[in-house]
Amino acid sequence: MTEVDAGWPGVIAPMLAEAGELPTPAEDDRFAYEMKWDGVRVIAEVDHGVCRLWSRNGRDVSGGYPELLGLAQAPGLRLPAVLDGEIVTLDEKGAPSFGLLQRRMHVRDPRHLRHLITEVPVSVRLFDLLRFDGKWLLEATYDD
Repeated sequence: MTEVDAGWPGVIAPMLAEAGELPTPAEDDRFAYEMKWDGVRVIAEVDHGVCRLWSRNGRDVSGGYPELLGLAQAPGLRLPAVLDGEIVTLDEKGAPSFGLLQRRMHVRDPRHLRHLITEVPVSVRLFDLLRFDGKWLLEATYDD
């Protein structure tokens, strides 16, 4: 990842799901759940009108998903921001499809991408806000 400013902690590894026991019904209201999206995990770094997408291994994958770079102009997003999410492709029933997404995963050629953007559209599901309005939230609690 690039240095955005002196406060940038470097490569941020996304928090990955872990197998474990489900809470009891009495504890359930203390937990939040995420759907398994079957996509490509990304950290979106947004600043100065530019969005960069980083894989969970720290590789810049922005070139493969140019339609997602408009995140830099998202209304209400106060910069600099760092978001954790997943790039997904939905099938004809609206369900996540890793098989379809594989057609996009390593394509960087702009001519080939122009065709795939309409044939295999992607979106990004953002679920963690790591930095907002320049403030790091890595130590914030879920309730915060």
